[in-house]
Amino acid sequence: MAQPEQEAQRLAEATDADHLSLAELWLAIGDKAQAIKQALAAYKWAWSDGEPYVQRWELNQAKALFQKLATPEPDLPDYDPTTAERFPWPLYNPLPMLRDGQ
Repeated sequence: MAQPEQEAQRLAEATDADHLSLAELWLAIGDKAQAIKQALAAYKWAWSDGEPYVQRWELNQAKALFQKLATPEPDLPDYDPTTAERFPWPLYNPLPMLRDGQ
């Protein structure tokens, strides 16, 4: 590849960029700062709502990448049920109809 930095930058600008792969690409190119930036984005995405509600495989991959980069993992908050969006359950209760045989 003639200009890998430009190609990596073009890929990073995509709205659905794969930050984990981009971090690996930047690391292979030799740009540690960009690799850390993408690894952080991958970690935050995988962290999702926080433990235990994480994207486990992706989070483990991001953690391994931080180890490769010799950079500490970010300290993100665990899941807090008091901040979760409440849904008006039940929106529909089929039990009365089922009891009446309908």
